[in-house]
Amino acid sequence: MAVEATQRILPVLTYHSIDASGSVISTRPSVFECQIKSLADAGWQTLTIDEMLAGRGSGSWPHRSVVLTFDDGYRNVLEVAAPILSQHRFHAIVFVVADRAGGTAAWRDQPAAMRAAPLMDWRELRGIVSMGFALGAHSLTHPRLPMLAADAADRELGLAKRIIEEQCEVNVTAFAYPYGARTIAIEQLAAQHYRAAFGTRLGFATPSSRCMDLERVDAYYLRRFASIERLDSRMTGAYILTRRLARALPSVFGHWRPRP
Repeated sequence: MAVEATQRILPVLTYHSIDASGSVISTRPSVFECQIKSLADAGWQTLTIDEMLAGRGSGSWPHRSVVLTFDDGYRNVLEVAAPILSQHRFHAIVFVVADRAGGTAAWRDQPAAMRAAPLMDWRELRGIVSMGFALGAHSLTHPRLPMLAADAADRELGLAKRIIEEQCEVNVTAFAYPYGARTIAIEQLAAQHYRAAFGTRLGFATPSSRCMDLERVDAYYLRRFASIERLDSRMTGAYILTRRLARALPSVFGHWRPRP
C-alpha cells in the first residue's frame, strides 16, 4: 500500500489588505489572485487551525499543506480575497480587532495609506464565516501588548475572544499578536485563552514550533517571489532564511526599518 506523502514544515502565510495602494501591508489583487492560482494549480491545500495543531502533534502534515491568515479584518478580504479563495476551494483564518469591527484601521503605527481603510462589521464577519473561513482574535484595540499592564493585556486577549464568539457564534481558538509584539509573560496570558498564537517571526512552522509563538511568512516577502508554488523547496527555505537574517540586522546594528 502506498504511503501518503507528508511534510515536516508548514508555511503559514500572512496577508493584511488586498488593495492597490502599495502600502507595506497591502497585496495587489492581481498579485494575490496569481499567487492563489499558482498554489491551487500546484496541488496545495489549506489547513484549519485544528489540522495544523494535529500535524504539529503527529510530527508532519499532508504534502503541500499551507495555512492562510489575514490580520486586521479588512473589508476587501470579503470583497476581493474571499471569492478568489472560494473559487479554488481554499479557506483562511481572519484575525479580528474586536473593538474596531465596522470601523477603520486608524490605530497607532498604521501606514498612512491604510488609516481610513474600512474593516468588516459583524454582519460581514458572519458572512465570511458562512463561506467556510475561521475567525481568530487580534486583540481589542491593536496595542503593543508588552507595553500594557498585565490586567490590561489580559483584557485585550480575553475580551476580544469573548466578543467575537458572541457576535459570530463561533469558537475562537487562535490569536495573532498586534505588530508581532509579545514576551514570555504575554505568551503565558495568551495560553490561558487560546490553543495557538501567531507572531511575526519569519519562518515555517515545524513540529517543534511553540504553540504560543508560531512562525509565519508575511506576504510582503512574497510580492516579488516568482515561485510561490515552490514554498516547499530548498530554494524557498534559503530565501526565507536570508530574509530573516537581513531583517535581524537593524536590531544588531541599532538601525530601524519598517516591518509588516
